[in-house]
Amino acid sequence: MQQPDTPPENQSPGSDPMAGFERLGTSVDRVGTVGRSVNAAAAVLVREIEAARRVAEQIQSDSSLIRYRTRDAARRMFMTGIALELRISEQSAGKKIALGQVLVATLTRTLDTLAEGTISERHAFAIAQYCDDLTPESMLAFEDRVLPKAVTMTPVKFERFTRQQRERLHPELMATAHMKALEERRVELFPLPAGMAQIVATMDATRAVGLINALEDDARALKNVDGETRTLAQLRADVFADRFVDSYRTSACGNGADTAAETGMKDGKKKTSGRSNGIYGGFAPRVNIMVPALSLLGKSDEPAVLAGYGPIDLETARELVGEAKTWRRILTDPETGQMLSMSSTKYRPPTDLADAVRLRDGTCREPGCNNPAEACEIDHSTAWEAGGVTEFLNLGAFCRKHHKVKHFELVAPDGTIVGTAVRIDHVRDEQNRPTGQIRWNTITGHAYISDPQLSARALKKIRDAEDAEKAKNAPPFDWNPTPDPADGPIEPF
Repeated sequence: MQQPDTPPENQSPGSDPMAGFERLGTSVDRVGTVGRSVNAAAAVLVREIEAARRVAEQIQSDSSLIRYRTRDAARRMFMTGIALELRISEQSAGKKIALGQVLVATLTRTLDTLAEGTISERHAFAIAQYCDDLTPESMLAFEDRVLPKAVTMTPVKFERFTRQQRERLHPELMATAHMKALEERRVELFPLPAGMAQIVATMDATRAVGLINALEDDARALKNVDGETRTLAQLRADVFADRFVDSYRTSACGNGADTAAETGMKDGKKKTSGRSNGIYGGFAPRVNIMVPALSLLGKSDEPAVLAGYGPIDLETARELVGEAKTWRRILTDPETGQMLSMSSTKYRPPTDLADAVRLRDGTCREPGCNNPAEACEIDHSTAWEAGGVTEFLNLGAFCRKHHKVKHFELVAPDGTIVGTAVRIDHVRDEQNRPTGQIRWNTITGHAYISDPQLSARALKKIRDAEDAEKAKNAPPFDWNPTPDPADGPIEPF
């Protein structure tokens, strides 16, 4: 799109007192033009994804070509490929593929309206989504009813409108649609800045409304307590955490042990009586944390790393370390930060080696997957049967889904196995040292990089702290001390 020679914001107003608003109007027009171009590009993307899906389908149907062993493998690898290329989740990619197929095949007027830039991709997908389980004739009737509103409503209001219209037109399908949607219920963690995170639960609407109403009632009751200074939003969050801890402690999972005697939350953290067991009360969550030794000793400000989240401040880390009942030492190379090599002569890695791999990786090592490494399987990058060894630099954490995807087989026209869907490489730098990165290579010739939670970076701050200590004639820090049994548990590294 050609830009004006002089942007409106830089043009002289002259003597017209309304010139400022005229310039603003021109700028708003330009914003609208760009917005419509974005919408039109979304229509192009929908058509290109559907064209690619058809190519993938043709490959799988042609017995004269190398193809995946099963149609399910072909579908899964296509979805993974789209997700990686667009840098989106597989869930989002699957939605784009499925809804785009409906738009191209049946809802052509909606797709044409998107191509004109009049509506957004979100509007178009809302129409396609609520056409699920409808016949082609019913889809077109539904499109006729809701499409005119798409050009005047915001996406949120339009999604609410389309849902209501779908339920009015086809109330007989509500129960079936609900049962299908229930299969997608889940709880997800989304890291946020400044040591915060979101927990998002997708569940039955009646339970969700009941939960939020209970939180609201408890929060408002606490708000009326003398001396309470927390906002309602803060109280809802604190009550939510309290309710989970209480229900866990009195459940079979918590063994019914009520040991905390809580007095509520304070500043977002558990405030307990003298019988407390730390900030979690009687609740014992799995919290894995890596704290650089010199940071724990106050000789460096290198941040700690919370497994499943990332860097956290040292004050919080020390608080968690103080509550730890068990310790594990993970030794790292003082020059590169890479965890020292560990290996086994057996196929299955021993517990310490598997734990080290999970701590390094943080999440599943498929480049777009965020499943926590704790819930992942440990897989050989170079397969065991192909000569791969069970060692730190040939292992990676992969969730069950991507572990399976990684080994999808390719068959030749004569039915023989000619390879797998993905090849994994552990990336090395120019000095042939491992960086901790993994390269995910696909059969289509695409390559994607997966970064570990703990990168093999140079620990400059720690080395500087060591040098400063040495300059004061202090004894050098022992990176691999011999533990004395009389000293008790070894501090985490």
